[in-house]
Amino acid sequence: MREKPSAHKDISFISSAPQNRIPTVYAFGDSTLDSGNNDYITTLFTGDHLPYGRDFPGHVAPGRFTNGRLIGDLLVSYLRLKRALPPYLAPNLSDQELLSGVSFASAGIGFDKLTAQTTSVINMDTQIRYLREYLEKIKNIAGAEKSGSIINDGLFIISAAMNDMMFNYYDLSLKTIRERCLGMPPIGCLPIQRTIGSLLPGQHILQRICTAKQNLDTQAYNQKLQSLIQRFQATLPGSIFAYTNCYGPMMDMVNNPSKYGNALQSYCFYDPYETVTH
Repeated sequence: MREKPSAHKDISFISSAPQNRIPTVYAFGDSTLDSGNNDYITTLFTGDHLPYGRDFPGHVAPGRFTNGRLIGDLLVSYLRLKRALPPYLAPNLSDQELLSGVSFASAGIGFDKLTAQTTSVINMDTQIRYLREYLEKIKNIAGAEKSGSIINDGLFIISAAMNDMMFNYYDLSLKTIRERCLGMPPIGCLPIQRTIGSLLPGQHILQRICTAKQNLDTQAYNQKLQSLIQRFQATLPGSIFAYTNCYGPMMDMVNNPSKYGNALQSYCFYDPYETVTH
């Protein structure tokens, strides 16, 4: 594990937080939820440098692949748990930070193990292994009964598969009560995909436009994901599954960039990977 001065030690808690029905948040997946785990492993996919973090509190780059906060940070802030969701691999996390949720996500992964091997990041199996490790930690902190309640009432968010599509295509016994699944954004409009498309021979050579075929594949994937979520809900009536539409809002950014600044330019303008930024 790579040692690094932690920007996450400054994450503060909201002391006036009311009692929540959701006591904790857990994030799994890729760069859309990685709050800095990749900073502690050996990989090229890191967000510990500018322009990442330029709008984050303190104007530091805490490992998030964004100029500011991720959806995990926004969720814990909205729930008044704390101001940001720390990465599980950050050293010296306090008991309170562990009990109120962490991110296990790693930028560059997908559901396919080959994706994580390609990018040298933390695959989904390892993220689940970290969750098992985490469960033992909170049992030692809060006891078996209370830790079980924390997990059962917690919110699990998952965002992956986008990297599977880009890089490869062209049993945990827990009583999960709430799970939010994020649909894929229009991957044909991601900066790296538009750049690659402009270099390929064809009708739009040297034109950095969205790749329609990839966007159609994304829409097909999202439709199947929603159908799968409905089947899960029908077979697991004690749980709540929710789908988040990422495709529509991001396409609106592409089609109406003036509403958002410049939605067609990656923040990582000097990053050869043009990692997706939110």
